[in-house]
Amino acid sequence: MVNLGWVLVTICQTDSMSTDHLKPKTNPADMKHSPVITDYDRANMPTYLIVHDARKDGLTDTQIVQMLWGSPGLLDSSWIVDHHLKRAQWFITTGYLHLLAESPETREESLDALTASGSMSEAERLFLDTPAGEKFWPKPKH
Repeated sequence: MVNLGWVLVTICQTDSMSTDHLKPKTNPADMKHSPVITDYDRANMPTYLIVHDARKDGLTDTQIVQMLWGSPGLLDSSWIVDHHLKRAQWFITTGYLHLLAESPETREESLDALTASGSMSEAERLFLDTPAGEKFWPKPKH
């Protein structure tokens, strides 16, 4: 499983404590399910993770929609949450691999940068080189 907190901080790192940058700027009706990352996904990765965590924390669909979109408009709150939750689960289990594959850096350059920045410890880096760790950051197949 991917550490959601780490992913969210990495994606949305900011010097400000404001959460305005986490609010979706797209219409939830525009979301499409796809086996690849879509433009909507790129704009809403933080939203997916917030929906996932909010549901896990017991918020109702109406509360989640109110928190993120202010008002669902003509859409049903449960539809919005269910579809964003489904996409969040896809990212947690599969979608993140597409992001890794798109990275212009090599695996080693990425690991070096994460270790140098303090986002990853040496122990975590060594773990990624084990068979158990490879499922979190697979080695390229040549």
